[in-house]
Amino acid sequence: MKRLLVLTTIHDPDDPRVRERTLASLAEVFEVDYATRAPGPARQDDHTWIELPGNRICRWWRGLRLMSSGVYDVVSIHDPELIPAALLARLLRRRVVVVVDVHEHVPGQILHKDWVWRPLRRPVAWLAHRFLRLAERFLVVTLAEDGYRVLFREQHPVFPNYPAEGALPAPAGDGGYLAYVGVVNEYRGAALMVEAAGAMERPLPLVMVGRVTGAATAELQARALRLGVELRLTGPLPHREAMEIAAAGTVGLALMADVPNNRWSQPTKLWEYLG
Repeated sequence: MKRLLVLTTIHDPDDPRVRERTLASLAEVFEVDYATRAPGPARQDDHTWIELPGNRICRWWRGLRLMSSGVYDVVSIHDPELIPAALLARLLRRRVVVVVDVHEHVPGQILHKDWVWRPLRRPVAWLAHRFLRLAERFLVVTLAEDGYRVLFREQHPVFPNYPAEGALPAPAGDGGYLAYVGVVNEYRGAALMVEAAGAMERPLPLVMVGRVTGAATAELQARALRLGVELRLTGPLPHREAMEIAAAGTVGLALMADVPNNRWSQPTKLWEYLG
């Protein structure tokens, strides 16, 4: 059986697109290694997990070494920052097939990244677009959204973030709360959700499942306290557990700020809520 590496240096190991949609499908035909930051995925019955220790730079170098090791027939990467490493790996090991799965409108995403100094955002976004164009020349490209086709010269297959059949829990009784699943930040509408909950005639508790920074936690809790909203921030949870919380919610929220990345994207959590 051929060997395949699924590699992400940034995403949560239980990210639904990486873990449930990509890896679970590929494990049916490949012997799969899954390399991520710690802690590992909640379920490891269909692959071998490889820890990527250290900070982002250390994880990047470890990812490059894995891609260049000659062990794998195919590598599936899920982070834009791994594209330069993948191109280098292709130079060192021309036989390895590297698939880049584009989850976001990368140049648009960079335009509102807080960790990129504001005067550098447009140049960095331009550079990221150049790397995407290089990727389609030397790597295999797949897309999460039709809207991302504008980033490329050629046509590439689109694998939407629709939930797989049987992947979601059965509908549950009304838990009497508002539910949100996803990254918790201003660009995903976190503050707006708290404001909306506070504006209700009969406010419901708000449960937010997903990665959130300490600064965002403090800001959201202060806002919720001011508005009289009962707020629960769970942090990241395995996909199934997160969807069980959503299934019991009175309302599922999928609010996004009007920023460049979001203009090209569908609110994919909406499909999971409806499922």
